Amino acid sequence: MLTHIKITSAKPSEKLYRLHDSLGLFLAVKPNGSKLWRMNYRSLGKQKTLHLGKWPAVRLADARAKRDEARKQIAAGMDPAIEKKRQRIAARHAAATTFELVAKEWLVKCERYGLAPVTIDKIRWLLEKAYPVIGSLPIAQITPHEALAVLRKIEATGRMRAPGACAACLVAYSAMGLRRCDATRTSRPICEAQSRPRSPGTSPP
Repeated sequence: MLTHIKITSAKPSEKLYRLHDSLGLFLAVKPNGSKLWRMNYRSLGKQKTLHLGKWPAVRLADARAKRDEARKQIAAGMDPAIEKKRQRIAARHAAATTFELVAKEWLVKCERYGLAPVTIDKIRWLLEKAYPVIGSLPIAQITPHEALAVLRKIEATGRMRAPGACAACLVAYSAMGLRRCDATRTSRPICEAQSRPRSPGTSPP
């Protein structure tokens, strides 16, 4: 079993060597002095190695916790290396799918589905108020409190009257609804509903 003293006292050698802990966990000490956490395991009859991070950013207790989590995945029939790769892909996708990017794509689709230009302009104005607050946030991570902050900001302008209020709801919907849906599937029914013929004298949304 490894201890903090054993880890800190480990010196680099001409060749990489391993300091073993337990249950497949070990610390690889590289010639350049780097100390990297690794875990050996078997998946579908094949020997594999999972990378768990670099010491001291990942402490001994953290490495053991990661090992235990990986063992749970293995027991459930999953490959922890594949699950880790999936998480990285999901994180990159979330970071690239910000509220501003999704909202602008959604607005283009609303224009394509025939939403009235005056309504488009109102929604665009409202979204521009939202961008400084939540525009750069991954849409999957926006909370109701952050969406409420946008509505409070719009309310402070004094333009939260009937037409604007409805469009403001679309901003909130974008923040809290699109984050759980694909924008291309979500925008169409909204825009189609908004573009239906109205009775004379009815204000646009």
